[in-house]
Amino acid sequence: MIPSEKEAIELLKKYAPDEKSFRIVFSHCRMVKDIALRVADKVPQADKELIKIGALLHDMGRFIYPPPGMENAVKHGLAGADLLRNERVDEAICNITERHVGIGISKQDIIGQKLPLPHVDLVPVTVEEKIVAYADNLVFGHKEGTEKMVEERFAKEIGPEYGIRTRKFHDMMHKLMGL
Repeated sequence: MIPSEKEAIELLKKYAPDEKSFRIVFSHCRMVKDIALRVADKVPQADKELIKIGALLHDMGRFIYPPPGMENAVKHGLAGADLLRNERVDEAICNITERHVGIGISKQDIIGQKLPLPHVDLVPVTVEEKIVAYADNLVFGHKEGTEKMVEERFAKEIGPEYGIRTRKFHDMMHKLMGL
């Protein structure tokens, strides 16, 4: 089942531990949705409804693994996908949620960095997954940032090689958008 926008918001409310947590996550997800739909307008093959709902629900796992902390950051995608699977939400939405962290977390990243995740690729595959991950990274607090800001942040937090991978991800997104 792909929830309606109203149903997606109700799911966020259902799992939010309190009103403040709901407002923080919902505000972020709404910004990601707006950016993702703007990007989707440039990608003819993109399923805008899937992107809209996926963007609204992508951070469900933040109610279980809230910021701060790298461990919580890497775990929240899988946790959110599990919540959505338990709610019988369409697998395409679950995959968006599971694969949106950073520009994705590869099996190699998980093993090499000894991340507390199963040894599987959690990298965006579909156009919709890529668009939501891209849009999510552009949100800095309550403002939209730039690709350069994203690349610098990831290079600093994860390492220079991740900054380079992020630049390649952005280049791939530009091709997708016909830029």
